[in-house]
Amino acid sequence: MARKFLSFLGTNNYLACTYFLGRQESPKVRFVQETLAQIHCREWSSEDHVVIFITQGSLQRNWDDNGHGEEKCHGLRQCLEALHLPCRIRPVSIPDGKSEEEIWTIFNTVCNELADNDSVLLDITHALRSLPMLAMVVLQYMQVLRKVHLTGIYYGAFEVLGTIGQVKEMAVDDRRVPIFDLTAFAQLADWSIAIDRFLAAGNAEMIHELVKMKSIPVIKTGTGNTKQEAMAIKKLAKRLYDFTQAMTTCRGRAISQCASSLDKALDDCTQAGLVPPLVPLLDKIKKRTAGFNGTSEISDGISAARWCLDHNLIQQAYTILQETAVSFFLNTANNSTEAKHPCVNTNSRAMVCGAATLLAKKKDLSEFQLLDGQSRAVLEKIWSLLKTPKENYQNMDKLEQRRNDLNHAGMNKCPLSADKFRQDLEQALLWLEQVIRHHNHE
Repeated sequence: MARKFLSFLGTNNYLACTYFLGRQESPKVRFVQETLAQIHCREWSSEDHVVIFITQGSLQRNWDDNGHGEEKCHGLRQCLEALHLPCRIRPVSIPDGKSEEEIWTIFNTVCNELADNDSVLLDITHALRSLPMLAMVVLQYMQVLRKVHLTGIYYGAFEVLGTIGQVKEMAVDDRRVPIFDLTAFAQLADWSIAIDRFLAAGNAEMIHELVKMKSIPVIKTGTGNTKQEAMAIKKLAKRLYDFTQAMTTCRGRAISQCASSLDKALDDCTQAGLVPPLVPLLDKIKKRTAGFNGTSEISDGISAARWCLDHNLIQQAYTILQETAVSFFLNTANNSTEAKHPCVNTNSRAMVCGAATLLAKKKDLSEFQLLDGQSRAVLEKIWSLLKTPKENYQNMDKLEQRRNDLNHAGMNKCPLSADKFRQDLEQALLWLEQVIRHHNHE
């Protein structure tokens, strides 16, 4: 792992000017790389690198001295060496990029300069034609392949001064060129990928990691809206993480609370003055989690099972759906109007699955052997609820079988095919939703 400053060197005869990044600037220089290196690389070590990608033309014109036929015109190599930086300075040869083959060569060359967990600063000021886009593709690719971390993207906006002819007519002291920090755009791309991963797979881990890497430093140093925004994003990431953890570990009693907390965190982010492009991405999360009301563990259990199905968490969906069905029938048998905290007594809950199993085997209620804590009166009500219509006990029994098949990894006489699990789960969800609607309208 090392810190690396990557930059591309062009062939133009650059004019002396003062580049500035916020309140930081350098004395008059010809190369933006000098300013960026002074700002970022002063505290680096011998393990770190300044890597300048050069073509044959830029080698002759701007890497070496007097490349444009002017005496005492230092090239970038001597300018960087004069800074006496503690890190290594290395030129790396690349082709001009005039063909697809040459572009692939540039891609591979840049990739080869990056190692596992490197921290990268990228300067695209003189990266002509397709190179800025190519550099971003390389970094995204290496983020996946070698866990490379992009810490900054910079562009020296010389053109804000005017044309080359106009700048030549200006006094050198008036040539002040801003360096644009484009890092936020790369971070927005990361957030887009992370949110898409959450929406597609129900995985909030990347969002959680992004907050640790990017928002926490802002919380520590930011003020005003910037700090408020970072705090809101940090809280949202925690709520997303808690929500997905509740799903993947089937924490049925926590799902409603997690969904309610997530909804509030999304509202807080909306009010925190976020970067505008981030708002519609968070709106997608809010729409995707709109099925949870945060007040009923029965209703939210149904929503959770469907969430798991939509995100291919089949085993979790079966577990949550069966336990939600047990809670519903047990609450109904107990004449409980409070659905927020279903009964968690193990023996009481066992009556529902036990009754469904006996009914599926065409057994009589008298064959049910009561355990400690089980009520004969409640059992009789459960039996009545499951017996008619027969789809109730059939679906409960099927849920039990499917859940056991999954829990035992198909190590049974008649394991189900993977596709059949999804099909049966869809049917079971529709069944339980219909049963609950019918009960609520009675």
